[in-house]
Formats: sequence, C-alpha cells, structure tokens
Amino acid sequence: MLQDVSPYLALASTVVVAILVGLVVWLTLSLRRLQTGQRAVLGPYGRRDVVEHIAALEDQVRNLRDAVEILTSSVEEYRHDLDRSLSNYAVVRYDAFMDPGGQQSASVALLDNYRSG
Repeated sequence: MLQDVSPYLALASTVVVAILVGLVVWLTLSLRRLQTGQRAVLGPYGRRDVVEHIAALEDQVRNLRDAVEILTSSVEEYRHDLDRSLSNYAVVRYDAFMDPGGQQSASVALLDNYRSG
C-alpha cells in the first residue's frame, strides 16, 4: 500500500516545493523593491532606520517652523519701523517776498507714513 502512495507523495511534495520556490522569488523581488524605495527616501543616509529618518525630518520641519515665526516677527517689526520712517517728502518753491526775483525760497516737508513730521 505504501508503494501505491509514494508517487503521489512525491508529486505533492514537488508541488509544495515549487509553490515555496515561487513564494521565495516573489518575496525576494518585493524586498528588492522595498529596499529601492527606502534608498530613494533615505538618500545618502541608507544605514538609518525609516523611523529615525522620519524623526529627523520632523525635527527639521519644527526648526523651519520656528525660523519662519522668528522671521515673521522680524518682518512685522521692520514694517512698523518703516511706517515711522520718512516715506513722504516734498520740496515746495515759493516767492516769500513778492519781489521780481521769482520763487527763490523753498520749504522741505518730511513726513512719515502717518503724515506727521
């Protein structure tokens, strides 16, 4: 009876081995694709873990956010200083003595953005 079953066992084991070989090939290709993608994401830092890389990126984004806040406050200060600077000016020529010499006198108006001098 064992002799009748042995060819079927050999065939079944061959099929199982073929399926396992196919699974190993598929897993190898999937692993290669994953490694290629990880190399593309990590760049020159290939020895780091993805989680470490994400944590480093998060720190960089936080630092950028802080820098943008500092720059925004600086821009607001400069904008306020610019409003108080001399941004409007004019020279007016006129004849102060009504003589035939013409408009020999001049006045200079220096105003800030709030129109106060």
